[in-house]
Amino acid sequence: MKNKKYLYILLIIVPIIIFFIGKSFSLEYTQEIKSVEIESNDYDNPGSFHMDKSAKWVSFTEAEVNFDLNTVYKEGDSTRYKDIILVMDISGSMSGTKLDKAKSDAMELVDVLLSKSNNHVALITFDSTSEIISEFTNDKEEMLEMIDNLTTKGCTNYNAGLLNVLEVMEDYQKDDNHDVVTLFLTDGFPNEDTPNQVATYNIIKDKYPYMTINGIQYEMGRAIIQEIIDISDNQWVADQETLNGVLFDAVITPLPYETFVVSDYIYKDYFYLDNINDVVVTLGTVELHEENGLQKIVWTLDNNPTGFKANMKIKLQLKSEYHNTR
Repeated sequence: MKNKKYLYILLIIVPIIIFFIGKSFSLEYTQEIKSVEIESNDYDNPGSFHMDKSAKWVSFTEAEVNFDLNTVYKEGDSTRYKDIILVMDISGSMSGTKLDKAKSDAMELVDVLLSKSNNHVALITFDSTSEIISEFTNDKEEMLEMIDNLTTKGCTNYNAGLLNVLEVMEDYQKDDNHDVVTLFLTDGFPNEDTPNQVATYNIIKDKYPYMTINGIQYEMGRAIIQEIIDISDNQWVADQETLNGVLFDAVITPLPYETFVVSDYIYKDYFYLDNINDVVVTLGTVELHEENGLQKIVWTLDNNPTGFKANMKIKLQLKSEYHNTR
C-alpha cells in the first residue's frame, strides 16, 4: 500500500494560520514573522516531512515567499523488479584500493541483481567527461567484465555523469512493476562544469519523477557535502568497509506518497499574485484559484517517492496604494 500524506497548509501573510489536516495540529500567529517551520510530529521517522516557509522583500513593491520542503525516506517493496543506473566516479582520486573495492562491491551487487531475468543495470562512468559503458542490460557476465575493466583518470565532473543519465533514459520504457534507481557514487567534490549539475538533476527529476537518485559519498568522512545533497534524493555515506552494505541498501526503492498537496492562501488586502507564472516549483505542479475572496495556490506533489526535497518560490506584488507608505 502506498504511503499517504495529506498536507494541506494554509499560510497567510499576516496573520499566518497553519492547519495540518488529519492531525491535531494548529498554530496561529498574530504578529509579523519572517519564517515558519512546520513538520510531522514524528519528523525524522520514515515518511515524515519538514517544511520551512520564509518571506523577504526583494524590492519596495515586491516580496518573495519560499517554501523549502524535505521528506524522510521510507523503504518500499523490496520484491519489485529493479532497473538500476550505476554512475561511478573513476577520477584520479579513486585510484588504488578505493576503486578496487568499489569495483568488487559493484560486481557483487550486479551479480545478485542480474540473477533475476527481469532486472536490468546500466553503467555510466565520469571523470573530466563521462561515458555510457552500457545501456540497460541483463547480461550479467558482460556487465561484470565491464566493471572489472574500469581504470581511473581525470578530474570530477558530476554534470557530465548526470547528462548521460538523461541519455540512457531517452529510450527507456518503464514497466509498472519496475523501480528505477540511479546510484551516483563519488569520492570527491565536483571541480569541472560545476554547478551545472544542479540544473541537470532538476531536469532529470522533472522528466522522470519516478526515478530515485541515491548519492553515495565514498571515503569522504561522515558529513555529507552540499554538492551531493543538491543532486540526489537520498544520501548515503560509505567507506571501504561499509560500501558493500550501502550499495545493497541503496537499491531498495522508497515508498511513494499517494497524496501530497500544499495549499497557500493569500489575503489580497496588501499583496496579490499577478499570475501563476510568478510561482516556480522544482518538483510537482501548481494551480491558482480564487476562494472566498482569497487567492489560493495549490502545489501538488502526488506519487513522489518519500525522501524527496522540493522548493516553491512565490513572487508577490504590493498593492499600488501602499507603494509610498512606510
